[in-house]
Amino acid sequence: SITVQLARNVPALHQHICDAIAERSDISSRSLRDQWHHLVVGPFLKLVGKDSQSSYVLVIDALDECAEDNNIRIILQLVAEIRSLPKEKEELYGMVRHILGSIVLLFSPLSSASLGRLIHLQTRDIDQTLDVLHAILDIPEDRHRPLRLHHPSFREFLLDKKRCSNSNFWVNEKQVHRALATSCIQLMSASLKQDICGMEAPGVLVANVSSNRVEQYFTPEVQYACLYWVQHLQKSDARLHDNDVVHQFLQIHLLHWFEALSWMRRISEGIYTITSLESVALVSKPTALHESSSLIWFRNMTVPYAPLQIYCSALIFTPTMSVVRRQFKDRIPRWMQRLPKIENDWSALLQTLEGHADRVNAVAFSPDGKVVASASNDKTVRLWDAGSGASLQMFPVDAVVQTLSFSNDGISLQTERGQLHLAILSHGLAASESSRSWAIFVNQQWISWGMDNMLWLPSEYRRCCVDIHSNVVALGCGSGRVSVMAFDFES
Repeated sequence: SITVQLARNVPALHQHICDAIAERSDISSRSLRDQWHHLVVGPFLKLVGKDSQSSYVLVIDALDECAEDNNIRIILQLVAEIRSLPKEKEELYGMVRHILGSIVLLFSPLSSASLGRLIHLQTRDIDQTLDVLHAILDIPEDRHRPLRLHHPSFREFLLDKKRCSNSNFWVNEKQVHRALATSCIQLMSASLKQDICGMEAPGVLVANVSSNRVEQYFTPEVQYACLYWVQHLQKSDARLHDNDVVHQFLQIHLLHWFEALSWMRRISEGIYTITSLESVALVSKPTALHESSSLIWFRNMTVPYAPLQIYCSALIFTPTMSVVRRQFKDRIPRWMQRLPKIENDWSALLQTLEGHADRVNAVAFSPDGKVVASASNDKTVRLWDAGSGASLQMFPVDAVVQTLSFSNDGISLQTERGQLHLAILSHGLAASESSRSWAIFVNQQWISWGMDNMLWLPSEYRRCCVDIHSNVVALGCGSGRVSVMAFDFES
C-alpha cells in the first residue's frame, strides 16, 4: 500500500515503481525488507535533478493493527533506514562515476568481469550499475568480452566539466587515472611472484611454452595492470617520493614485473615505460627504478627470451654495488656457489674490464682446482686464485701463447712454446678427489647441467676459452677478463 500511495502522489516515482514491479513480478511474495528496497528505496535512488532534491513526508498509520510485533519492528527499522538515502545515493553515483570513468579511461578495453577484479568491485555491483548504461555502452551478454562505448564522443563529454554539467556523472580524469594506477599496483602486488608459471627451469624459453599455459597465470586484468600502470600514473600527474606505494612496489616486485612482461612478450614496452617513469621520480637517493632500464638494456639479449634469467644472469652479471644487485641479492639462485668478479658500478662495467690487456687464448685449472692459469695475446701468462679471483702472479713471455695446461704435479705449465716453472707453486697442487659426478659444460651462450640450460652468458662472456674442474667453470674472454664461477645444481 505504501508503494501504491507513492506512485499516485509522487509523479516522478510512478514510472520507476512500474519498472520495478515489471522487473520482479514475484515481488509480493518476497520479504518485507526485499519489497521495501526494491519498490521504495530503489525508485527513490533513481530520482534525478530537482526531484532528487525535494523533501518527502511519509506517514504510516495503524501499525497497531499489524498481526505480528516483529513486522512492526521491521517496518520501523526500514523507515529509519530511508534517512540514509542521500548517503546511499551519493555512494551509488560514486560507484557509477568510478565504473564509467574507468571504462572511458582504460588504455585497452576489458570485460566487466576483468574490470571488476581490477578496480576491486563485486560482480553484482558492476552488473547492477551496467544495467542502466545500455544506452551508452555496448555490454555483451558474454561477461568475458570487452565493454565498449557506443559513441567515442561520450568519453570527451564525461571528461569535460563544462559540457557535463551534472556533477554526479562528471569524471575527474586525473583522479580516476590515479585510482586506476593504484588498483593496478595492488593487483600486481597480489598476483606476481617469482616463476609465476611454475616452470622450475631457469633456462626455459618463452618460445617453448604454450600461450595457453601463460594465459592461465596472466588473466586479462593482470596483463592490463602490468602493461599500463605506469601510463595511468603519468596521466594522474602524480610525483613519486621515497617510500610511497610505487617505491614499495618496485622494492619487492620489480623483478617479478619484468618476468611477467617477458612471459607476455612485452618486455620492450616495460623498458620504455620504466625509463619514462624516472622523469616523475622525486627521490632523495638512487633506487632500483633508476637502474632497472640499465639492468634490462644491459642484459637485453636474454630476458625477453628466457624470463627466469632475470633472477640469474641479469643479477649475477650486474655490478656488485648497484641498487638492484643489493636489493635483490637474495633472489640469486642458491646453486650459484661462487659468483664471478664483477665491477662495482655500471660505468666501470661499460668501460674498462680487469684482467689481461688483450684477448685470452687459453685457461686451465691446476690439478686441485685451486688455481687458474690464463694465456693472452698481450704476451703474458697469469695465475689466479680460483676461490677469490685475485691475481697471484704474472709471467711475461716472448710470444703469444695459444695453449697451456698444468703438469700432473701442478708445479709447471706446459705450453706450445715450452714449459713454465711456477716458483710460487713449488709445493705442488696435487689432484683432489671428488665423490660427486658433475655434468656441467658450456653450450654456446649457456652454462648447462645435463639436459638443462641454467645460466645465460652475456655476449662478452661468449666465444671464450673454457676449462672446467668438477663444479667450477673458468672463462677466458676476448676482453681480457678471466672469470671463475662455481655451481651446485644438485643443492
